[in-house]
Amino acid sequence: MKNSNDDNKSRNSLSQAIWRWHFYAGMIFAPFLLILAITGGIYLFKPQIESFIYKEYYSIQDEGQKMLPSEQLEEVKNTYPQSEITRFRPGVETNRSSR
Repeated sequence: MKNSNDDNKSRNSLSQAIWRWHFYAGMIFAPFLLILAITGGIYLFKPQIESFIYKEYYSIQDEGQKMLPSEQLEEVKNTYPQSEITRFRPGVETNRSSR
């Protein structure tokens, strides 16, 4: 006949082993989860971050004169003759530059 004291020791030993492996798994995977959280946050807030970092390129003074997209593309070609234009995004607001 088993002693209840032996059952308690067995359960405590199993519980300690589970918690120990849980701790080790947490220590191994925590850096990966932290990296995923940081890069996911950057990706999630990319428009706000880019607007802050590149505000001197995105914000313009509305002077009433607007260049046609063809004129803008021609100006880029003249300024950077070795470059290839792959896409064009017009400014969505009057104080936003084209990209």
